[in-house]
Amino acid sequence: MPEISSLRHFYPEQSGFTINRKNGHEQYTFLHFATSVEILIGGEPVRARPHACVIFQPHTPQYFHATEPLVHDWIHFFSVPDGYFESLSLQTDTLYYPKSADFITELTREMEENFFAKSIAREELLQLKLRELFIRFSRAIHAEPDLTLDEEQTARLYAVRREMFLRLNEPWTVEKMAKRCGVSASRFFALYRSLFKTSPINDLIIARINNAKNALAESDTSVKTIAQNLSYSNLNHFIRQFKQFTGTTPTEYRKAYCPPKPTH
Repeated sequence: MPEISSLRHFYPEQSGFTINRKNGHEQYTFLHFATSVEILIGGEPVRARPHACVIFQPHTPQYFHATEPLVHDWIHFFSVPDGYFESLSLQTDTLYYPKSADFITELTREMEENFFAKSIAREELLQLKLRELFIRFSRAIHAEPDLTLDEEQTARLYAVRREMFLRLNEPWTVEKMAKRCGVSASRFFALYRSLFKTSPINDLIIARINNAKNALAESDTSVKTIAQNLSYSNLNHFIRQFKQFTGTTPTEYRKAYCPPKPTH
Protein backbone atom coordinates (compact mmCIF):
# COMPACT_ATOMS: atom_id res chain seq x y z
CA MET A 1 0.00 0.00 0.00
CA PRO A 2 1.21 3.56 -0.72
CA GLU A 3 2.90 5.40 2.16
CA ILE A 4 2.76 9.16 2.68
CA SER A 5 6.00 11.07 3.23
CA SER A 6 4.60 14.62 3.40
CA LEU A 7 1.37 16.53 2.80
CA ARG A 8 -0.53 19.74 3.45
CA HIS A 9 -4.19 20.66 3.13
CA PHE A 10 -5.55 23.95 1.73
CA TYR A 11 -2.00 25.28 1.70
CA PRO A 12 -1.70 28.96 0.66
CA GLU A 13 0.95 30.58 -1.51
CA GLN A 14 1.25 34.11 -2.84
CA SER A 15 0.56 35.14 -6.41
CA GLY A 16 3.58 34.32 -8.56
CA PHE A 17 4.44 31.12 -6.65
CA THR A 18 6.12 28.65 -9.00
CA ILE A 19 7.20 25.01 -8.84
CA ASN A 20 9.63 24.00 -11.56
CA ARG A 21 11.01 20.50 -11.12
CA LYS A 22 12.59 19.64 -14.47
CA ASN A 23 13.33 16.09 -13.32
CA GLY A 24 10.15 15.78 -11.31
CA HIS A 25 9.91 14.57 -7.72
CA GLU A 26 11.44 11.30 -6.54
CA GLN A 27 8.02 10.22 -5.25
CA TYR A 28 4.44 10.31 -6.50
CA THR A 29 2.70 13.68 -6.10
CA PHE A 30 -1.02 14.32 -5.82
CA LEU A 31 -2.14 17.92 -6.35
CA HIS A 32 -5.53 19.57 -5.97
CA PHE A 33 -5.68 23.25 -6.91
CA ALA A 34 -8.57 25.16 -5.35
CA THR A 35 -7.56 28.14 -7.48
CA SER A 36 -6.53 28.49 -11.10
CA VAL A 37 -2.90 27.82 -12.14
CA GLU A 38 -0.76 27.49 -15.22
CA ILE A 39 0.52 23.91 -15.32
CA LEU A 40 2.57 21.66 -17.58
CA ILE A 41 0.75 18.45 -18.59
CA GLY A 42 2.36 16.05 -21.03
CA GLY A 43 4.91 18.69 -21.91
CA GLU A 44 2.21 21.19 -22.89
CA PRO A 45 1.24 24.32 -20.88
CA VAL A 46 -2.37 24.33 -19.73
CA ARG A 47 -4.45 26.96 -17.96
CA ALA A 48 -6.11 24.84 -15.27
CA ARG A 49 -9.47 25.86 -13.88
CA PRO A 50 -10.14 25.80 -10.12
CA HIS A 51 -10.30 22.29 -8.59
CA ALA A 52 -8.04 20.73 -11.19
CA CYS A 53 -6.21 17.63 -9.93
CA VAL A 54 -3.25 15.59 -11.11
CA ILE A 55 -1.24 12.57 -9.95
CA PHE A 56 2.37 12.91 -11.07
CA GLN A 57 4.55 9.84 -11.35
CA PRO A 58 8.06 9.99 -9.91
CA HIS A 59 10.48 11.95 -12.13
CA THR A 60 7.74 13.37 -14.35
CA PRO A 61 8.65 17.06 -14.95
CA GLN A 62 6.52 19.27 -12.72
CA TYR A 63 5.78 22.89 -13.45
CA PHE A 64 2.97 25.08 -12.23
CA HIS A 65 2.71 28.83 -11.77
CA ALA A 66 0.13 30.81 -9.78
CA THR A 67 -0.98 34.03 -11.45
CA GLU A 68 -3.19 34.76 -8.43
CA PRO A 69 -2.99 33.78 -4.75
CA LEU A 70 -2.82 29.99 -4.66
CA VAL A 71 -4.60 27.52 -2.39
CA HIS A 72 -3.94 23.82 -2.89
CA ASP A 73 -3.76 20.37 -1.30
CA TRP A 74 -0.65 18.31 -1.95
CA ILE A 75 0.56 14.83 -1.00
CA HIS A 76 3.89 13.09 -1.65
CA PHE A 77 3.77 9.30 -1.38
CA PHE A 78 5.70 6.17 -2.40
CA SER A 79 5.54 2.33 -2.48
CA VAL A 80 2.70 2.28 -5.01
CA PRO A 81 1.95 -1.32 -6.13
CA ASP A 82 1.78 -2.17 -9.81
CA GLY A 83 -1.70 -1.58 -11.20
CA TYR A 84 -2.80 0.47 -8.17
CA PHE A 85 -4.20 3.38 -10.16
CA GLU A 86 -5.33 1.25 -13.09
CA SER A 87 -7.58 -0.70 -10.72
CA LEU A 88 -9.33 2.58 -9.89
CA SER A 89 -9.56 3.71 -13.54
CA LEU A 90 -7.11 6.53 -12.86
CA GLN A 91 -4.23 7.70 -15.02
CA THR A 92 -1.11 9.45 -13.82
CA ASP A 93 0.20 12.69 -15.34
CA THR A 94 -3.34 13.56 -16.43
CA LEU A 95 -5.36 16.63 -15.53
CA TYR A 96 -8.73 15.82 -13.95
CA TYR A 97 -11.71 17.89 -12.88
CA PRO A 98 -13.74 15.92 -10.32
CA LYS A 99 -17.45 16.60 -10.15
CA SER A 100 -17.06 17.59 -6.51
CA ALA A 101 -13.78 18.30 -4.73
CA ASP A 102 -14.68 19.26 -1.16
CA PHE A 103 -13.88 15.78 0.11
CA ILE A 104 -10.27 16.11 -1.11
CA THR A 105 -9.41 18.96 1.24
CA GLU A 106 -11.26 17.34 4.14
CA LEU A 107 -9.54 13.96 3.74
CA THR A 108 -6.17 15.63 3.28
CA ARG A 109 -6.79 17.56 6.50
CA GLU A 110 -7.60 14.33 8.34
CA MET A 111 -4.47 12.67 6.99
CA GLU A 112 -2.34 15.67 7.90
CA GLU A 113 -3.59 15.63 11.50
CA ASN A 114 -2.90 11.91 11.77
CA PHE A 115 0.48 12.26 10.06
CA PHE A 116 1.79 14.63 12.73
CA ALA A 117 -0.02 13.06 15.69
CA LYS A 118 2.18 9.92 15.79
CA SER A 119 -0.79 7.98 17.19
CA ILE A 120 -1.37 4.24 17.41
CA ALA A 121 -1.80 2.54 14.00
CA ARG A 122 -0.82 5.82 12.34
CA GLU A 123 0.56 4.28 9.13
CA GLU A 124 -2.35 1.90 8.75
CA LEU A 125 -4.89 4.70 9.06
CA LEU A 126 -2.95 6.91 6.64
CA GLN A 127 -2.92 4.13 4.06
CA LEU A 128 -6.65 3.57 4.45
CA LYS A 129 -7.41 7.29 4.19
CA LEU A 130 -5.24 7.66 1.10
CA ARG A 131 -7.01 4.69 -0.47
CA GLU A 132 -10.36 6.29 0.37
CA LEU A 133 -9.20 9.53 -1.22
CA PHE A 134 -8.35 7.85 -4.52
CA ILE A 135 -11.53 5.76 -4.55
CA ARG A 136 -13.70 8.82 -4.01
CA PHE A 137 -11.58 10.78 -6.48
CA SER A 138 -12.22 8.15 -9.15
CA ARG A 139 -15.94 8.15 -8.42
CA ALA A 140 -16.05 11.95 -8.62
CA ILE A 141 -14.34 11.84 -12.02
CA HIS A 142 -16.45 9.10 -13.55
CA ALA A 143 -19.78 10.10 -12.00
CA GLU A 144 -22.61 10.42 -14.47
CA PRO A 145 -23.79 14.03 -14.87
CA ASP A 146 -26.97 14.81 -12.99
CA LEU A 147 -30.00 15.54 -15.10
CA THR A 148 -32.08 18.61 -14.40
CA LEU A 149 -35.47 17.64 -12.99
CA ASP A 150 -38.35 20.03 -12.52
CA GLU A 151 -40.70 19.83 -9.53
CA GLU A 152 -43.35 17.88 -11.44
CA GLN A 153 -40.89 15.23 -12.64
CA THR A 154 -39.41 14.90 -9.16
CA ALA A 155 -42.86 14.49 -7.61
CA ARG A 156 -43.81 11.81 -10.15
CA LEU A 157 -40.62 9.87 -9.52
CA TYR A 158 -41.15 9.93 -5.77
CA ALA A 159 -44.76 8.82 -6.28
CA VAL A 160 -43.73 5.87 -8.46
CA ARG A 161 -41.02 4.87 -6.00
CA ARG A 162 -43.44 5.07 -3.07
CA GLU A 163 -45.99 2.95 -4.95
CA MET A 164 -43.30 0.41 -5.82
CA PHE A 165 -42.21 0.10 -2.18
CA LEU A 166 -45.80 -0.32 -1.01
CA ARG A 167 -46.56 -2.98 -3.63
CA LEU A 168 -43.49 -5.18 -3.71
CA ASN A 169 -45.69 -8.14 -4.64
CA GLU A 170 -46.36 -6.66 -8.08
CA PRO A 171 -44.24 -7.76 -11.08
CA TRP A 172 -42.55 -4.40 -11.61
CA THR A 173 -40.55 -3.60 -14.72
CA VAL A 174 -38.87 -0.40 -15.86
CA GLU A 175 -41.48 -0.12 -18.60
CA LYS A 176 -44.30 -0.38 -16.04
CA MET A 177 -42.71 2.25 -13.79
CA ALA A 178 -42.08 4.54 -16.76
CA LYS A 179 -45.71 4.29 -17.83
CA ARG A 180 -46.78 5.38 -14.33
CA CYS A 181 -44.43 8.36 -14.69
CA GLY A 182 -45.58 9.23 -18.21
CA VAL A 183 -42.17 9.00 -19.91
CA SER A 184 -40.27 6.49 -22.03
CA ALA A 185 -38.44 3.63 -20.33
CA SER A 186 -35.00 4.99 -21.24
CA ARG A 187 -35.89 8.47 -20.02
CA PHE A 188 -37.35 7.10 -16.81
CA PHE A 189 -34.21 5.03 -16.15
CA ALA A 190 -31.98 8.10 -16.58
CA LEU A 191 -34.18 10.35 -14.43
CA TYR A 192 -34.53 7.74 -11.69
CA ARG A 193 -30.81 7.09 -11.54
CA SER A 194 -30.04 10.82 -11.46
CA LEU A 195 -32.45 11.46 -8.56
CA PHE A 196 -31.94 8.34 -6.43
CA LYS A 197 -28.33 7.42 -7.40
CA THR A 198 -29.30 3.84 -8.23
CA SER A 199 -31.20 2.05 -10.96
CA PRO A 200 -34.94 1.40 -10.49
CA ILE A 201 -34.51 -2.39 -10.61
CA ASN A 202 -31.64 -2.37 -8.12
CA ASP A 203 -33.76 -0.18 -5.83
CA LEU A 204 -36.63 -2.65 -6.17
CA ILE A 205 -34.42 -5.67 -5.42
CA ILE A 206 -32.96 -4.06 -2.28
CA ALA A 207 -36.45 -3.18 -1.06
CA ARG A 208 -37.63 -6.76 -1.63
CA ILE A 209 -34.59 -8.25 0.11
CA ASN A 210 -35.08 -5.95 3.11
CA ASN A 211 -38.74 -6.95 3.24
CA ALA A 212 -37.73 -10.61 3.10
CA LYS A 213 -35.25 -10.12 5.95
CA ASN A 214 -38.02 -8.66 8.10
CA ALA A 215 -40.35 -11.53 7.23
CA LEU A 216 -37.67 -14.08 8.10
CA ALA A 217 -37.02 -12.37 11.42
CA GLU A 218 -40.59 -11.74 12.50
CA SER A 219 -42.56 -14.71 11.22
CA ASP A 220 -42.48 -18.44 10.62
CA THR A 221 -43.53 -17.99 7.00
CA SER A 222 -41.75 -20.40 4.69
CA VAL A 223 -39.03 -19.13 2.39
CA LYS A 224 -41.09 -20.19 -0.61
CA THR A 225 -44.11 -18.17 0.53
CA ILE A 226 -41.97 -15.12 1.30
CA ALA A 227 -40.54 -15.32 -2.21
CA GLN A 228 -44.00 -15.64 -3.77
CA ASN A 229 -45.27 -12.68 -1.72
CA LEU A 230 -42.50 -10.60 -3.25
CA SER A 231 -43.36 -11.58 -6.83
CA TYR A 232 -40.58 -14.16 -7.24
CA SER A 233 -41.96 -16.94 -9.44
CA ASN A 234 -38.69 -18.88 -9.18
CA LEU A 235 -37.58 -19.85 -5.66
CA ASN A 236 -33.97 -20.51 -6.69
CA HIS A 237 -33.76 -17.08 -8.26
CA PHE A 238 -34.94 -15.50 -5.01
CA ILE A 239 -32.40 -17.50 -2.97
CA ARG A 240 -29.53 -16.52 -5.31
CA GLN A 241 -30.53 -12.86 -5.23
CA PHE A 242 -30.92 -12.88 -1.45
CA LYS A 243 -27.45 -14.37 -1.04
CA GLN A 244 -25.96 -11.91 -3.50
CA PHE A 245 -27.14 -8.95 -1.39
CA THR A 246 -26.74 -10.40 2.12
CA GLY A 247 -23.98 -12.99 1.82
CA THR A 248 -26.23 -15.76 3.19
CA THR A 249 -29.20 -17.80 2.02
CA PRO A 250 -32.63 -17.04 3.52
CA THR A 251 -32.46 -20.17 5.66
CA GLU A 252 -28.96 -19.33 6.89
CA TYR A 253 -30.08 -15.78 7.64
CA ARG A 254 -33.00 -17.01 9.72
CA LYS A 255 -30.77 -19.35 11.72
CA ALA A 256 -27.95 -16.84 12.24
CA TYR A 257 -29.87 -13.67 12.98
CA CYS A 258 -33.23 -14.90 14.16
CA PRO A 259 -32.73 -17.68 16.73
CA PRO A 260 -35.86 -19.64 17.68
CA LYS A 261 -37.90 -18.27 20.55
CA PRO A 262 -37.41 -20.07 23.86
CA THR A 263 -40.11 -22.55 24.85
CA HIS A 264 -41.68 -22.75 28.32
